[in-house]
Amino acid sequence: MRYLISCVVGALLFLAAARMRGQQPTPDRGHAVACLSGGADARCPEAFDFQRSGPLAFLTFLRTAPSPFSVWGLHRGWLRPSDVGPILALVGSEEPCAFVVMSSASYIPPGRSTVGQEALFLLDGIRHGQYPPTLHSHAYDQKSRNELLRWARRQPR
Repeated sequence: MRYLISCVVGALLFLAAARMRGQQPTPDRGHAVACLSGGADARCPEAFDFQRSGPLAFLTFLRTAPSPFSVWGLHRGWLRPSDVGPILALVGSEEPCAFVVMSSASYIPPGRSTVGQEALFLLDGIRHGQYPPTLHSHAYDQKSRNELLRWARRQPR
């Protein structure tokens, strides 16, 4: 029993120390958001928690999300240069998932996307400094895909 109590107290002290240093016990993705509805605040009606979850968690989320998946804000600083390697590893995936569209998009791609296609869209977001980088993720022909992959492979890891 004493061992259990000391483990619990140790864990609480660890969490308290992390918070005092301004760190969260889990990765924090806090960033600026410009709501497409006109407001400039981080409380857009997003169904995915962009403030606390990273791009790999987003791709996992898209696997079961309805298609298309609307993003209500322009997320600046959510994607980081260190995300390039893990995202690049998923570009070849043919696993089905939801298309991503900006809530303001007038064209909605039919059907579903793939994890690889959405990984490209995330890489494009890193390159442009915001996510989503364009109105929808269905906009990559072979030339633009190859250009984006060349860019991603040149990034430091």
